[in-house]
Amino acid sequence: MNRKTGPRYLLLLLVLLLPTLLFSGVTPWPSGVLRGKAAALPLPAQNSPEQALAQELALSDARVQAHVGGSRAEVFGVRRLTAGQHTAASRACATRECRQVEIYLFEANAAVVAIVDLQAEAVLDVLYQRGVQPGINQRLAQRAEEIALNAPEVIEALGFRPLQLDMPPVPGDLLGTVCDHDRLCAAPNFQLGDRILWAVVDLHDEELAGLIWTDTEPEPSGNAMPRGDQECPAPGSVSRDGWTLSYATTPTDGLRVYDVSYEGMSVLTSVKHPEWHADYGQTGFRDSTGCEASSGFHIPPYGETEVLTLYDEQEQETGFEVVQDFRTNQWGATCDYRYEARMQFYDDGRFRVASAVYGRGCSPDVMYRPVVRIHLAIDGNEGDYLSYWDGDQWATAETELYRVPYEESGDGRDTGSGGPHRTTDQGYAWRANDHGGAGYFIVADEGQYEHSRGDDPFLYFTRHHEEEGDTDMGGIGSCCNDDHRQGPDRYVDGEAIDGANVVLWYVPQMQTVADEEAGDYYCWTVSGEPDPETHPCITGPLFVPSDPQEATRAAFATDQPVMPGLPLAFHNQSSGVPPLSYTWDFGDGSPPSHDRNPSHTYQASGTYTVTLTAGNNLGSHTTTAVVEIPPPPEQRWFPFVAGE
Repeated sequence: MNRKTGPRYLLLLLVLLLPTLLFSGVTPWPSGVLRGKAAALPLPAQNSPEQALAQELALSDARVQAHVGGSRAEVFGVRRLTAGQHTAASRACATRECRQVEIYLFEANAAVVAIVDLQAEAVLDVLYQRGVQPGINQRLAQRAEEIALNAPEVIEALGFRPLQLDMPPVPGDLLGTVCDHDRLCAAPNFQLGDRILWAVVDLHDEELAGLIWTDTEPEPSGNAMPRGDQECPAPGSVSRDGWTLSYATTPTDGLRVYDVSYEGMSVLTSVKHPEWHADYGQTGFRDSTGCEASSGFHIPPYGETEVLTLYDEQEQETGFEVVQDFRTNQWGATCDYRYEARMQFYDDGRFRVASAVYGRGCSPDVMYRPVVRIHLAIDGNEGDYLSYWDGDQWATAETELYRVPYEESGDGRDTGSGGPHRTTDQGYAWRANDHGGAGYFIVADEGQYEHSRGDDPFLYFTRHHEEEGDTDMGGIGSCCNDDHRQGPDRYVDGEAIDGANVVLWYVPQMQTVADEEAGDYYCWTVSGEPDPETHPCITGPLFVPSDPQEATRAAFATDQPVMPGLPLAFHNQSSGVPPLSYTWDFGDGSPPSHDRNPSHTYQASGTYTVTLTAGNNLGSHTTTAVVEIPPPPEQRWFPFVAGE
């Protein structure tokens, strides 16, 4: 083994490891002391030689040191690389034992991720992830607990000094405080009867950021059942109904389905749920699901990954779905959660990325927003195009943008890209196509699925970058913003995406309903095991194969007629599978134009037939229109008489 033992290296290693070493003797909270989400675990360096080696190699890497640059930084976790989640530079990890070392930079609010090959004892790649917050380590969880238990404001609000938390410090926010956005914070809480006190802690300055009360429902009677730790589900693959794919449960990004093809054509590189937001108004949680979290908090898998047959209303087989259940240790009790990832594939080429929420959560008044990353690979990774229906035509997204479910105008980067979502007569709101013509229309969920009341999603079209989700991700969003700042917005910065390798981010919204008097429940669990009564909400986009032969239509409009000698503007309204080419014949013998929206000057009045041909590599479509150029107004001449 090669080891650096110089004084500068030892000093850097000591600075970065000091917080961990100080707490290396702290054991996790005893089982049963806290209910809800699992308590933070020690860093793997404290109990695994392999993970300790990965941490040491990462901290000694010059690229990591350059990012740290003397700023406050701390190792938050060391995780396995699973489910093919590696970068191009770390491709060897597909067949070798690798670890992902996560370091958080407090001042920059960014993560540095080092991918380490343990067999070669080498750092294969280093990623700088802006705005990413890995799951907090035990030192910070312990510190947040200490601050919450001893804060005078908490003691005054409760009316007594608490001895323990009811919910451990889960990453969360508090609007109107420093924990409003882009700040590392945790949200431990205390239950007092049918009310919950949230004591949100700023982990940057390690102090209480603020308090807020929320109401909850009475505990169900004796139905919540503690359970032991769940083993990581076995990965697998599927080949049926024309589809081939692989699946595996990741450390913190939930179920990942990847290398998806239909009838021999690639469709998806991967799809997964990096995080789930639980918004209680001014505060809430940023949850992660996974099976091998080495620090921070996660909601673990429950049972093995299932491949289930799908049936239509006539009980005929129509395809299959890959399902993974995730539950906290006493699901059914207050502040316990259950999520499901459901990837559905139909024998006619359709597929659906579904997110399921069961509650129960900390209150019946909660908005759930899962963050879904859909890495498209329609007939290959490159050459994909994303479009949205603007009410009249398909508008191709030439640069990164987002779409919102409410009224908004702008350019998609600085002031928004517009909303609400609009659909065609067939219900199609968005479209993804490859330059070769293959593609999918995307159906907005308006409550047409079982267990769904619609999802009013936020959509983000971004250019693919490895550091933006190819590996296991930390938290990227705010739990409680009601605007476009759901996390993927940080990746919308104006890059060109037409014909590129693109990623579609989908953030649906599901509001809990728990009206016992009316018997109306949604996203809610009345009781958990062993006699569960659940009312899940299951929602997500449906991808429908498009017919490339119907994907090109030429259309245009002109401004009001102008006189000879003045430019006349033509407005292209064509639609089709990009990239499109255009040929304009203005009907006056002038050379053709290939501009998208040309202007043309007619030299003489008259009637002209204008022809526009829009085409792609699938074919072309031509349309014509008559343009009247009026004669100039009649001019009257008066004789000039000298002296007058």
